[in-house]
Amino acid sequence: MNFQEKISNLVQQIKDSNKTIEVISTGVGAGILPLLWSQPGISSVLHSFSFPYATSATDAILGFKPTGYASSSTAVDLAHSAFKRAWKPDSKTVGVGVCGAVSSNTERRGNNRVHIAIQSDEGCQTIHIPLPELSSRSQDGIITDYITISLLAISCGIPNTIFKEVAEFYHLSIEYKENNLELSTERLFAHNYFSKDGKRTNEIEIPVSNLILFPGTFNPPHLGHFGIAKKLSNTLNTHFIFEISADPQHKTPPTVAQLLGRAKMLEGHNVVITRGCPLLIHKAERFTGNTFVLGSDTLERIFSPQWCEDPEKLTQKFVDYKVKFIIFGREYGGHWNDLFVIQRQFPAIKKLNTTAIKGRWDISSTEIRQQTAPTVFLQKEDFK
Repeated sequence: MNFQEKISNLVQQIKDSNKTIEVISTGVGAGILPLLWSQPGISSVLHSFSFPYATSATDAILGFKPTGYASSSTAVDLAHSAFKRAWKPDSKTVGVGVCGAVSSNTERRGNNRVHIAIQSDEGCQTIHIPLPELSSRSQDGIITDYITISLLAISCGIPNTIFKEVAEFYHLSIEYKENNLELSTERLFAHNYFSKDGKRTNEIEIPVSNLILFPGTFNPPHLGHFGIAKKLSNTLNTHFIFEISADPQHKTPPTVAQLLGRAKMLEGHNVVITRGCPLLIHKAERFTGNTFVLGSDTLERIFSPQWCEDPEKLTQKFVDYKVKFIIFGREYGGHWNDLFVIQRQFPAIKKLNTTAIKGRWDISSTEIRQQTAPTVFLQKEDFK
């Protein structure tokens, strides 16, 4: 069986994989789409295929300008963007990013090469392919297309070694990582602020003052979260941000794929994904002088004896960091609890700069996760 037949067989299996696939390929890998499209029924798994050829088109898809357009980092950035664009609740998503520099009539820095990254729920595959010096443009394309399909199949749960066979046939010294968690994590946090207009930057570029931060894991976000955001987003001269912790205290840390999915669910809002500040006091230190939105249950938990040995000392730290708190009431433990109930329970809290917000948002992410139809939380009608 030749390569073309093997690839055709893989594409048929990909079609039956029950995945949701998005491919973003920049200037190389143009043959990937015809290979997929040749399989009848591929629309059942192929969400979209994008071919941003101009650098400005790549910038628009990523939401930022990369430092280079032919690197492993950019391939992962593209795979993350593809994954986030295709992600839907309860789907098994695969995002493919392909970039490189192939045979051309223009001079460039460095050798011809291709970088491929595939982000799935299971991890992030990466491969660096140094291309032969005397290779033709068409051969570069074949190598890229076949290896991409081979790795895509692996991410769809279809074991194969075709990418290794292609590399051996063309005498390529490939650099392959089955799960490049380090690079995938690094690239997520290089641009960990997702603005409501689709741009991405690093959190250090967030305005330093007049922030209203809503911390949580948002697993999943629900209409209560969005209702609070709507009520507070119109506050004069403020910048409302959902803050997702990548290392929440006493909870299993979310994966890169899960964080991208939550960013997708919060699309249309400002979102920052943080690490290194699992506790509220850490967040107060990082975002000194700003405002945090908390439920009364969270406020009670922070000052409860189980987690806080000295409420007076903790309160003084918050005061020193000049942070403010907006507290909304919650019904739990069989009765309604608001800021004033918690203040009576922990008098030290009265020293904090707090404001009680009116309204009821009793729905909880935990309850939603326990339901059989979790899509009830969605803000948007769907994620097409």
